[in-house]
Amino acid sequence: MFGLVLSPTYKSRSEDYKKIFKEIPNDERLIVDYSCALQKDILVHGRMFISQNWVCFYANIFRWETVLTIPCKEICAITKEKTARVIPNAIQIATEKDKYFFTSFGTRDKTFMMLFRIWQNALMDQPMTPQEQWHWVHISYGEELGLTSSDDDYVPPPGLDYLRDRHITKEDGSIAGKTEDDGGYISEHDRDDDGGDLH
Repeated sequence: MFGLVLSPTYKSRSEDYKKIFKEIPNDERLIVDYSCALQKDILVHGRMFISQNWVCFYANIFRWETVLTIPCKEICAITKEKTARVIPNAIQIATEKDKYFFTSFGTRDKTFMMLFRIWQNALMDQPMTPQEQWHWVHISYGEELGLTSSDDDYVPPPGLDYLRDRHITKEDGSIAGKTEDDGGYISEHDRDDDGGDLH
């Protein structure tokens, strides 16, 4: 279908996350990412990536890269802010050394609640279980995550056990799924994914 722009899958975003932020431990799982802008000398538009222990930001504007990593345990405060003291679409993250002003969120309050929850879990040293992490991944990215049979660390959240069968892409590029009438498997060719743009 001409003119159709497909959204990047969770898998493609997760792969971007690991490639960009090489200092982050390999077992750190991306939970959600948001389009936003970092206020510096100029407004730098990019994406915020949130995992269980890190808040990261990446922008690539005409090959000028901005890479920021903030350990959750170093965060002192997260506050809702207003751009130009008027527009309620900003969040400030403060550490002992710096303050980071992020703006242009499409859903600022939703982003704030996710950030605050993950930050509090990190401070209390109460990490999410794998099922909880995947639960939030599904809330953020929907049922179709773009996973393949090599993603063997996937743990279906309660009530979503069928997802491993319905939405795991097989090596031949098709999706295995159960039919409703006989419990057998059918294959549906997955849509091409252009991987999206990070800026």
